[in-house]
Amino acid sequence: MMRQKVKEGGKRGISINMLVFILGILICASLLTYIIPAGQFDVNPETKALIPGTYHAVEQTPVNLWNALRNIFTGMTNSAKVMSIVIFMGGALKVIISTGAVEEFLNWAIYKLQKKGIAVIVPLMVILFSVLSAYGGNDSFFAFTVIGVAVAAKMGLDPIAGMAMTYFATSVGFAGALKGRTLVAQGIAEVPLYSGAGWRTVWLFVITGLAVAYALWYCFRVKKNPARSFMDNTDWIVGGPQGDIKKELFNPMSLLVIVITAGSFILNAVMGVLKGWTYPEQVAVLLIASTVCGLLYRKSPTEIAESFAKGCQSMGFVAFIIGLGGAIALTMTQGNILHTMVNAVAAPLMHVNKGFGTIAMFW
Repeated sequence: MMRQKVKEGGKRGISINMLVFILGILICASLLTYIIPAGQFDVNPETKALIPGTYHAVEQTPVNLWNALRNIFTGMTNSAKVMSIVIFMGGALKVIISTGAVEEFLNWAIYKLQKKGIAVIVPLMVILFSVLSAYGGNDSFFAFTVIGVAVAAKMGLDPIAGMAMTYFATSVGFAGALKGRTLVAQGIAEVPLYSGAGWRTVWLFVITGLAVAYALWYCFRVKKNPARSFMDNTDWIVGGPQGDIKKELFNPMSLLVIVITAGSFILNAVMGVLKGWTYPEQVAVLLIASTVCGLLYRKSPTEIAESFAKGCQSMGFVAFIIGLGGAIALTMTQGNILHTMVNAVAAPLMHVNKGFGTIAMFW
């Protein structure tokens, strides 16, 4: 279940496989159905929403381990819609990333900006990675951290500054995303796809602005006094990446691919609000967009299909984990402990400001 890994300096850490971890939670959920008192809220028959103040105790209905394991299949079938969009998104984005257009455009942008001052290059890189990640990126964007570290070295900054311009900015973009992760989350929550898109866009710019301010603060801090680096040493001054960033000529096709990718998500968001587009339309638009991007870079239909298949394979395990999550929820529902847990968390928050209550629920 767990294994020890020796880290640098002789320290040992614990590594837990995600599949083992989720299965462990499923087993715990089964055991908790014997311990936590059973209870339920009344449910609005029209909206299916829980009715506050109606929680009441019901007969204990524990779910044994055998039935909890049986719930894995049911949980996966119940989560089929979300699992399907996750796998498809992985395939479509893999086709787009495999063209090399995103990497090509980023390399060109970084090459053109490398001689600019901190006040120019840091904000532009944070904004670039944040927006690209919000509208069309995936986890492969983290690979650009190496480029960010190289750019930071050219400006006399530490590797953490390079991570701030790429890895950190990418995470910020994911947080304000209007694409894959939003679709998955809203699908799980069973709310209209792209609902709140306007506020999410505003929030994206707000958190990106805060990210820019924080990155600038840190970069100027290190530039002024390298000893103040969070790395606790200045070894990076000598040992960091050296040399010029590789020259990259601007390819209009790379920008076109980025525009098509971002445009497909924007189109889905707008039509989701105006015409009620859901998963079937999302899939059709993304299939067209990814295919067009592949053809623009002269990929054959076979190459596009192979890239799509690889992207689907990479998301297969993620989809399976989502199915396991459905099994956990199903086990707690059958054991009538889910509403008890919700009541225990929500009841104390009924007497506080909604804004603070929302934050408390998040934690």
